[in-house]
Amino acid sequence: MCQMPNDLIYGMNLIKGEVLHLFSEREALRLRFEQLNVAESTVRHEFQKEREKIFKRLGELDLIEKTNKSKESLLDLARRAANDLKNSKKENIRNTSEKNNISRETSTSKAAIFRETAIKILNKNNKPISSSDLQKQVERETGMQITNMTTFMNNLMKKYPEVKKPNRGLYLIDKR
Repeated sequence: MCQMPNDLIYGMNLIKGEVLHLFSEREALRLRFEQLNVAESTVRHEFQKEREKIFKRLGELDLIEKTNKSKESLLDLARRAANDLKNSKKENIRNTSEKNNISRETSTSKAAIFRETAIKILNKNNKPISSSDLQKQVERETGMQITNMTTFMNNLMKKYPEVKKPNRGLYLIDKR
């Protein structure tokens, strides 16, 4: 880039390059942003056209292959895959909201297994246990690795209020 003051850039007026004028970097960036939006829209439109051509050709091929009824139509497969993708997104959103309502007894996720094991270990110990020792014992008993012990313990304390943190890195169950 030219050695110009930071707030100014030389540029051409984009209307047929007729007028050479000075404009600010902000204007240049705004103009480039608009150009990117137009280019993005054009590319998206081209992809849509190509997608439509592919679906049309798949339909033509399906008509040709109607004699071979044992195979499912490629167009139907593509449509079903698209619908499955839409449904799975909706299902994920629904499942996320349902997960918040599941009680701790019915939950059998990896985190639930870790929680149950951690509670069992904390119940065995009368003294506070260090986070690293607890993590090692939970991982040894479950055969799975806890990726973030701090997050795990914070969630455990939210779900089980009897789990306390008397000092930094130490945990125990308040048996009152």
